[in-house]
Amino acid sequence: MQDTIETLRHETFVHFGINLLAPSDKTALLADIIAAKGNPFIGNLFKQIIKTYPEIANNAPPNG
Repeated sequence: MQDTIETLRHETFVHFGINLLAPSDKTALLADIIAAKGNPFIGNLFKQIIKTYPEIANNAPPNG
C-alpha cells in the first residue's frame, strides 16, 4: 500500500503537476528550488524528502 501511495503521489505532483508548466518555466522552477536549498524552509523540505525516500539520497542535489 505504501508503494502505491508513493507512486500516485509522484505521478500526480511531479509528472502531472510540473508538466503543466511550459518547459522554460519548469526548468526555471526546478533551478530555483535547487538554488534555494540554503533557505531553512526549502532545506527542511529536502530533508523530509530524503527521510521519506532514502533511496534517492545519492541523487539529491549538493548540500542536501
